[in-house]
Amino acid sequence: MELKVVPVLGLAPVVGGQNGYRDVDSAKWQLKRSNSVYPCSIQKTRFDPWMELMGKMAELKETTILQEGPVKITSRRTIVGTITYQMAQIKSVHVTRRGKNMKPLLGILPGLFFITWSLLDQTSQFMEFFNIGIAFIVVSLTLVWLAKPTYAVEIGNSSGDDSILRSTDRSFIQRIVDAMNTVIARRG
Repeated sequence: MELKVVPVLGLAPVVGGQNGYRDVDSAKWQLKRSNSVYPCSIQKTRFDPWMELMGKMAELKETTILQEGPVKITSRRTIVGTITYQMAQIKSVHVTRRGKNMKPLLGILPGLFFITWSLLDQTSQFMEFFNIGIAFIVVSLTLVWLAKPTYAVEIGNSSGDDSILRSTDRSFIQRIVDAMNTVIARRG
Protein backbone atom coordinates (compact mmCIF):
# COMPACT_ATOMS: atom_id res chain seq x y z
CA MET A 1 0.00 0.00 0.00
CA GLU A 2 1.57 3.26 -1.15
CA LEU A 3 0.85 6.67 0.41
CA LYS A 4 1.41 9.81 -1.60
CA VAL A 5 0.85 13.50 -0.67
CA VAL A 6 -0.44 15.54 -3.60
CA PRO A 7 -1.38 19.24 -3.63
CA VAL A 8 -4.96 20.40 -4.05
CA LEU A 9 -5.62 22.74 -7.01
CA GLY A 10 -2.10 22.20 -8.30
CA LEU A 11 -0.38 24.00 -5.41
CA ALA A 12 3.16 22.91 -4.85
CA PRO A 13 5.20 23.61 -1.75
CA VAL A 14 8.05 26.08 -2.07
CA VAL A 15 10.87 24.94 0.11
CA GLY A 16 12.69 27.81 1.80
CA GLY A 17 15.40 27.62 4.40
CA GLN A 18 15.52 24.29 6.17
CA ASN A 19 12.59 22.30 4.73
CA GLY A 20 10.07 25.02 5.61
CA TYR A 21 7.23 26.25 3.46
CA ARG A 22 8.00 29.94 3.01
CA ASP A 23 5.04 31.09 0.92
CA VAL A 24 2.18 29.36 2.71
CA ASP A 25 1.08 29.46 6.32
CA SER A 26 -1.29 26.53 6.03
CA ALA A 27 -1.57 24.66 2.76
CA LYS A 28 -4.39 22.29 1.84
CA TRP A 29 -3.21 18.88 0.72
CA GLN A 30 -4.69 15.54 -0.07
CA LEU A 31 -3.38 12.22 1.07
CA LYS A 32 -3.77 9.75 -1.76
CA ARG A 33 -3.98 6.08 -0.84
CA SER A 34 -4.54 3.68 -3.68
CA ASN A 35 -7.82 4.88 -5.26
CA SER A 36 -9.28 6.88 -2.36
CA VAL A 37 -8.48 10.52 -1.46
CA TYR A 38 -8.32 11.89 2.11
CA PRO A 39 -8.08 15.63 2.80
CA CYS A 40 -5.42 16.79 5.22
CA SER A 41 -3.45 19.96 5.88
CA ILE A 42 0.18 20.70 6.51
CA GLN A 43 0.70 23.34 9.18
CA LYS A 44 3.72 25.58 9.51
CA THR A 45 5.66 24.22 12.45
CA ARG A 46 8.87 26.21 12.48
CA PHE A 47 9.54 29.91 13.14
CA ASP A 48 9.49 31.92 9.96
CA PRO A 49 10.35 35.65 10.20
CA TRP A 50 8.63 36.35 6.86
CA MET A 51 5.33 34.98 8.15
CA GLU A 52 5.67 36.92 11.39
CA LEU A 53 6.18 40.14 9.43
CA MET A 54 3.13 39.41 7.26
CA GLY A 55 1.09 38.82 10.43
CA LYS A 56 2.13 42.19 11.86
CA MET A 57 1.26 43.91 8.58
CA ALA A 58 -2.18 42.34 8.67
CA GLU A 59 -2.71 43.92 12.09
CA LEU A 60 -2.37 47.41 10.59
CA LYS A 61 -5.87 47.62 9.19
CA GLU A 62 -6.62 50.22 6.55
CA THR A 63 -10.16 51.55 6.86
CA THR A 64 -11.87 53.36 4.02
CA ILE A 65 -13.16 56.79 5.02
CA LEU A 66 -14.52 57.94 1.63
CA GLN A 67 -14.76 56.34 -1.79
CA GLU A 68 -16.41 58.46 -4.41
CA GLY A 69 -15.69 58.46 -8.13
CA PRO A 70 -11.95 58.37 -8.81
CA VAL A 71 -11.13 59.26 -5.18
CA LYS A 72 -10.52 56.81 -2.34
CA ILE A 73 -9.46 58.03 1.11
CA THR A 74 -8.33 55.50 3.69
CA SER A 75 -6.73 55.82 7.10
CA ARG A 76 -3.27 55.47 5.53
CA ARG A 77 -3.45 56.91 2.01
CA THR A 78 -5.40 58.98 -0.49
CA ILE A 79 -5.80 57.71 -4.03
CA VAL A 80 -6.83 60.16 -6.77
CA GLY A 81 -7.11 58.32 -10.07
CA THR A 82 -3.84 56.44 -10.36
CA ILE A 83 -1.81 58.66 -8.00
CA THR A 84 -1.38 57.66 -4.35
CA TYR A 85 -0.55 60.10 -1.55
CA GLN A 86 0.57 58.81 1.86
CA MET A 87 -1.50 60.42 4.63
CA ALA A 88 1.52 60.36 6.96
CA GLN A 89 3.23 62.93 4.71
CA ILE A 90 0.26 65.31 4.45
CA LYS A 91 0.31 68.09 7.06
CA SER A 92 -2.77 70.14 6.03
CA VAL A 93 -5.67 70.06 3.59
CA HIS A 94 -7.92 72.89 2.46
CA VAL A 95 -10.21 74.03 -0.36
CA THR A 96 -9.04 76.72 -2.75
CA ARG A 97 -11.30 78.60 -5.14
CA ARG A 98 -10.12 79.60 -8.56
CA GLY A 99 -12.09 82.24 -10.43
CA LYS A 100 -13.85 81.89 -13.74
CA ASN A 101 -11.78 81.12 -16.80
CA MET A 102 -11.16 84.43 -18.60
CA LYS A 103 -9.28 83.01 -21.59
CA PRO A 104 -12.35 83.25 -23.85
CA LEU A 105 -12.01 87.04 -23.60
CA LEU A 106 -9.06 86.69 -25.97
CA GLY A 107 -11.64 86.00 -28.69
CA ILE A 108 -12.62 89.67 -28.54
CA LEU A 109 -9.32 90.68 -30.14
CA PRO A 110 -9.91 88.95 -33.51
CA GLY A 111 -13.51 90.19 -33.37
CA LEU A 112 -12.34 93.78 -33.00
CA PHE A 113 -9.80 93.24 -35.78
CA PHE A 114 -12.47 92.00 -38.20
CA ILE A 115 -14.84 94.86 -37.30
CA THR A 116 -12.10 97.45 -37.74
CA TRP A 117 -11.04 95.96 -41.06
CA SER A 118 -14.59 96.02 -42.40
CA LEU A 119 -15.13 99.64 -41.30
CA LEU A 120 -11.82 100.92 -42.72
CA ASP A 121 -12.34 99.25 -46.09
CA GLN A 122 -13.45 101.86 -48.65
CA THR A 123 -14.62 99.33 -51.27
CA SER A 124 -17.07 97.46 -49.00
CA GLN A 125 -15.71 94.12 -50.23
CA PHE A 126 -15.09 92.94 -46.69
CA MET A 127 -18.45 93.83 -45.08
CA GLU A 128 -19.04 90.18 -44.08
CA PHE A 129 -16.03 90.57 -41.77
CA PHE A 130 -18.20 92.89 -39.64
CA ASN A 131 -20.61 90.01 -38.96
CA ILE A 132 -17.71 87.61 -38.26
CA GLY A 133 -16.24 90.14 -35.78
CA ILE A 134 -19.59 90.50 -34.00
CA ALA A 135 -19.88 86.67 -33.81
CA PHE A 136 -16.40 86.40 -32.24
CA ILE A 137 -17.30 88.98 -29.59
CA VAL A 138 -20.69 87.43 -28.77
CA VAL A 139 -19.25 83.91 -28.46
CA SER A 140 -16.37 85.13 -26.27
CA LEU A 141 -18.64 87.00 -23.87
CA THR A 142 -21.07 84.05 -23.72
CA LEU A 143 -18.27 81.62 -22.82
CA VAL A 144 -17.06 83.91 -20.03
CA TRP A 145 -20.61 84.29 -18.71
CA LEU A 146 -21.19 80.48 -18.72
CA ALA A 147 -17.85 79.65 -17.06
CA LYS A 148 -18.01 78.32 -13.51
CA PRO A 149 -15.38 78.79 -10.84
CA THR A 150 -13.27 75.74 -10.04
CA TYR A 151 -12.44 74.41 -6.59
CA ALA A 152 -9.32 72.47 -5.72
CA VAL A 153 -8.12 70.17 -2.95
CA GLU A 154 -4.82 71.61 -1.84
CA ILE A 155 -2.53 69.61 0.41
CA GLY A 156 0.38 70.92 2.41
CA ASN A 157 3.42 68.72 2.97
CA SER A 158 7.09 69.24 3.71
CA SER A 159 7.83 70.31 0.12
CA GLY A 160 5.06 72.94 -0.06
CA ASP A 161 1.46 73.06 -1.26
CA ASP A 162 0.13 70.93 -4.11
CA SER A 163 -3.25 70.98 -5.82
CA ILE A 164 -4.25 67.34 -6.24
CA LEU A 165 -7.81 67.56 -7.60
CA ARG A 166 -9.97 70.22 -9.28
CA SER A 167 -13.70 70.29 -9.88
CA THR A 168 -16.55 72.76 -10.38
CA ASP A 169 -18.58 70.86 -7.75
CA ARG A 170 -17.79 72.54 -4.44
CA SER A 171 -19.63 69.94 -2.31
CA PHE A 172 -17.59 67.08 -3.85
CA ILE A 173 -14.32 68.88 -3.08
CA GLN A 174 -15.53 69.76 0.44
CA ARG A 175 -16.37 66.10 1.20
CA ILE A 176 -12.85 65.07 0.16
CA VAL A 177 -11.23 67.77 2.29
CA ASP A 178 -13.39 66.85 5.30
CA ALA A 179 -12.48 63.16 4.98
CA MET A 180 -8.77 63.93 4.70
CA ASN A 181 -8.92 66.29 7.69
CA THR A 182 -10.67 63.52 9.66
CA VAL A 183 -7.75 61.17 8.96
CA ILE A 184 -5.21 63.85 9.92
CA ALA A 185 -7.10 64.57 13.17
CA ARG A 186 -7.23 60.86 14.09
CA ARG A 187 -3.51 60.58 13.44
CA GLY A 188 -2.84 63.31 15.95
